[in-house]
Amino acid sequence: MLRCRTAALGGYLKQCDACGQWEAAYNACKNRHCPNCGHFEKAQWLEKQKALLLPCPYYQVVFTIDHIFNPLARRNEKLLYDLLFQTAARLLLALWADVSKRQNRLHHRPPYLGALYLAAIWQASTAFGLIGSGASSFVGKTETLMTFKW
Repeated sequence: MLRCRTAALGGYLKQCDACGQWEAAYNACKNRHCPNCGHFEKAQWLEKQKALLLPCPYYQVVFTIDHIFNPLARRNEKLLYDLLFQTAARLLLALWADVSKRQNRLHHRPPYLGALYLAAIWQASTAFGLIGSGASSFVGKTETLMTFKW
């Protein structure tokens, strides 16, 4: 990031459309944490993600594998982390079904986002997720938002 938009990353010449003057322009590092170039792309990505969200409250959920399973996880990463996400999804869907049944709002699926975090400091693997308290439902061509109280 220190070399962003410097000659160290290479560059090119660009010409001003108005006056015709040539100017050196340097390549960006494209690191999403870079204050020079990554901010714009990160902001664009974030706006696209926000457009996908339902207008309802979201809650953070956390699923952790105990550190005792770390040796197993290191030898079978894909298997263990797939199981972690499948188990988390099953549990959330069961909870959602229970809440839906109590509120007579069946046949809706919750919006859910999951991410894996591997912490060497804690020696534990954690799946973080966001789950929404609403679901969209189509009646004919009209989409309605159903909200749930946890």
